[in-house]
Amino acid sequence: MKMNCVRTALAVLALAAAAAAAPGLLPEAAVPTTPVVPTAKPPMPKMGTAAAALLAATPKPAAAPKPVSRLVVAKAPNATKLPEAPCASPCYTVADYWPYKSCRAECAPEICKKGSGQAWSSREVCCTPGAAFPDGCSVRPESCWVVESEALRTCRRDDRKCLQGYGVWPSKATCCTPGLAFTDGCAAEVAESTTPCWVVDTYFPARLCRSSRTLCAEGSGAQSWASQAACCTKGAAFSEGCSVAPPPTPCFTIGSYWPSRTCVKSGDVAVCNRGWGVYASQEVCCAPAVAFPEGCSAPAAPAIRGSRKL
Repeated sequence: MKMNCVRTALAVLALAAAAAAAPGLLPEAAVPTTPVVPTAKPPMPKMGTAAAALLAATPKPAAAPKPVSRLVVAKAPNATKLPEAPCASPCYTVADYWPYKSCRAECAPEICKKGSGQAWSSREVCCTPGAAFPDGCSVRPESCWVVESEALRTCRRDDRKCLQGYGVWPSKATCCTPGLAFTDGCAAEVAESTTPCWVVDTYFPARLCRSSRTLCAEGSGAQSWASQAACCTKGAAFSEGCSVAPPPTPCFTIGSYWPSRTCVKSGDVAVCNRGWGVYASQEVCCAPAVAFPEGCSAPAAPAIRGSRKL
């Protein structure tokens, strides 16, 4: 019995000694472990030749454009020259909404002090999109071309029609472009008469006849007469005959309603032929019940210099 107990004790001691000598024989949970922290970055894999070539060929993104610090207004081709400012430091307000959106110079302090939304420091600022107009000012062409004959497919220049607002083109080439004035564009050639004839020029604001060499033959789509007198006879081109004279150029129009009621001179043939708000002279424009119910404002009295005391 004693011998068995001794053997058992010796076996336990032998097993303990073996475990101490070989810890891997015990279960993993019984063996304490400490994580190993790397002290250096692992080496990067080398890039292949094809990948390096592809990276070199890839274009770099373009740099963002630098902001422009000042407004640059491009001059439109074939545009009407803008009038000069009437004073040294004007402000600018809305001149017209139709057919061309434009700004004009003002010098009255009462107008210029209105500030943003009604008066701007320069024409460029006034014409900037979002200022006076959502899409900015529009450009009136220097010359205006209209249809002369639908039947012959011809265009002619008539600067009196620049403010007509429709059927007006800035050049003959534009008017003759297929799909604009005519589906197939202007005719390649139009026969001209050796002697001029007379046809209707305008019905409004004046009844006028003009000479032509392209509208004399049959098929031109226009009735013609042999002379101006024949065209202007009552019952011919017009039931009342021609007007005594065409609208004069220059003419006078309303300059401002406030703070002063004024009339201004205009040398614009399109303005003088628009048929409304146009007067032959400043005296007519400023007369009571014409441009204004009370007439133009009285001119400001000249400043009186103070006398020097002796």
